[in-house]
Amino acid sequence: MKYSVVVCTVIVLSLMLGSAGIVLGSDGFFTVGQRDGRWWFFDPAGEIFFSTGVCVTTPSGYYAPDLGYSPYQRNILDLYGSYEAWSDVTYERLISWNFNTLGAWSDTGLLGDRMPYTLVLYLSGANWETGTIPDYFADTFYDHVAEKVAQQVVPRADDPNLIGYFFDNELRWGPDWREIRDLFGEYFGFCADDPGKIALVAFLEDRYDGDTAAFNAAWGMSILDFEDLLVMTQVSALPSTDAQKVDRAAFTGFVAAHFFSTCHDAIRAADPNHLILGTRFVSWAIPLDVVTAIVPYADVVSINHYMPRPFFQLLARLLGQAWGWVDPVDMLAQFHEITGKPLLVSEFSIRAQDAGLPNTVPPSWFFITKRTQAARADFFEDYMRQAYAGGYVIGTHWFSYMDEPPEGRFDGENSNFGLVDNHDVPWETLTERMTIVNAEATVWPIPGTKQTNRLQFGDFNAYKQRARIEAK
Repeated sequence: MKYSVVVCTVIVLSLMLGSAGIVLGSDGFFTVGQRDGRWWFFDPAGEIFFSTGVCVTTPSGYYAPDLGYSPYQRNILDLYGSYEAWSDVTYERLISWNFNTLGAWSDTGLLGDRMPYTLVLYLSGANWETGTIPDYFADTFYDHVAEKVAQQVVPRADDPNLIGYFFDNELRWGPDWREIRDLFGEYFGFCADDPGKIALVAFLEDRYDGDTAAFNAAWGMSILDFEDLLVMTQVSALPSTDAQKVDRAAFTGFVAAHFFSTCHDAIRAADPNHLILGTRFVSWAIPLDVVTAIVPYADVVSINHYMPRPFFQLLARLLGQAWGWVDPVDMLAQFHEITGKPLLVSEFSIRAQDAGLPNTVPPSWFFITKRTQAARADFFEDYMRQAYAGGYVIGTHWFSYMDEPPEGRFDGENSNFGLVDNHDVPWETLTERMTIVNAEATVWPIPGTKQTNRLQFGDFNAYKQRARIEAK
């Protein structure tokens, strides 16, 4: 792809400033940087800003296929008579609960002129539900990126309420709940004339410096020329040898860097003002090479941090999966250590059994469920205080504003993730605690204490005791 001198200059400056830890961005827009040894967002006026956000803040709610409508949407129209009236009530609630940001999938048309917001651009063209990956080297991908940028980025380039853009959401970079195959297996199955397959073969030829004998020895093949690989479409879903494991992980990083650079450059060409917030990684299912690849192309690394039960993390390590490196109890410290970037928790949540919802998707044997709303509130407090203590998390976005319908949304999810139920009644035990904890977002940690950034969930009592001792 070809870029103007101006665009290239912007890219080089972004990389230089990002690596130096200097405040990024433009006057009059949100920026990121460090103050007193801690990472922060800075608002357009230059004040520190910890982003306490809520995703799916929209009157549309969740469409339930079995019903043929969204129960939340019907209920709020009965309650308030209009979306505008709903937005007034919702805005006042969010402010009173000390939230300051509209997270992903919120109605920015109704609320975006009153609150800072973030935006998911969906630049990949991937299918989130199935995990289907497109060819990121094809003209169709470049055209898709250009179209999305023209539609969504260009009109917002001067909007001071926009914090920044996410490239996409929960892309599949390897085996996860949707597909067991890695990215190499996906691209190897492409046709001989597909740009992605041509890129894969060129990657391998370059990696082995054109030495087919070395490649054959590592892969157990007998090709005469690397072009022989173009017509081959069958390969194991996952690596079968150590050499394959290393090569396939490197290819995943190669594809990721290409994807991130393409998206970054297209956004920067249209909008030099706003932050690039990464691509909403799934914390427990992201290959290390992908995390490394995003470093030059994002101002902030965004992570959807839903931790599965520890058994699955252990299983990943035993099976040698690419995402088995993630420590489930370190509150994302590894992501910061690897990238050197501030982190945004772009999604987190917990559900409770006493809400009267099925809570069967995700299944409870995989996804942790608390017993009561009080336990939800305890989880929120523990989670947030750990986020404050690390010094590198600059925002947390709760998923979601309303509960999912008991009949299930498009993918079957039917859980108590909301701040309000499907009749727009707040879960007060939770929101009262949120009000208190969110208020501390810009004054934590307490000066003079020596907090650790490696705390296990539910261990906050020990943390508080340690902080009191060290403060004396």
